[in-house]
Amino acid sequence: MITPDPTSPALAAGSTDDVDALLEALRSGGTAAGAGALPAEFVSTLTAILGAPGGALDVVLSFPQGYSTHRFTLARAGVLRRSRGLTAQEEIALHPVTVLPGALLRLVGIAPVEALDAATVLEVPRDAVDGLFDADAGARTAAWRAVTAASAALPTAAKEDLDSAPPRAARVTRHRPEGSRSATVLLLRGRYLVLSPEDPGSLVGTTPTGAARAVTSTLLSADG
Repeated sequence: MITPDPTSPALAAGSTDDVDALLEALRSGGTAAGAGALPAEFVSTLTAILGAPGGALDVVLSFPQGYSTHRFTLARAGVLRRSRGLTAQEEIALHPVTVLPGALLRLVGIAPVEALDAATVLEVPRDAVDGLFDADAGARTAAWRAVTAASAALPTAAKEDLDSAPPRAARVTRHRPEGSRSATVLLLRGRYLVLSPEDPGSLVGTTPTGAARAVTSTLLSADG
């Protein structure tokens, strides 16, 4: 059963199977079980998005003790976000196209921490970085162990509470027919690093603004 969120007409939640059934029914023009419980405007916008999708954006968020995936379906009528954590419960949300950059940054959770000099380079095996976003919990645990150990080489943050902040990572991938564009951003010891485009085995320091730009750059075309 899909349940509307009482606090927002643009949010609803349900099991993966129920969300699959709802979206497939609306996509094919059939009768969607449970759609009657949702606001009419929510259903009509959702139907319009599914009827003429214009692309997709994937966000994977990873923490030592957590993991979530978020698929954005993009269309002229709006944006559908489908989010899932470690359970079979999902959230579906609708966003106007114009607020997509802001919604993306809120989801990734860029924080106003101190800058890490761009000259700071952290050598981490690429498979360890990729492992942070693996659906398998064991692979993620091993990857976080490797990345956390490597982060000991970073300079100490000016503020002790930042240096001990919980690590997290985000990977954003924009899919287009002409090619995909992705960005990987990590928060380690309270500072941001991004995956180097020149050396896939290196993470380089950046500012919160630089991390935000890396995330929103995925919305650009693959060649621009």
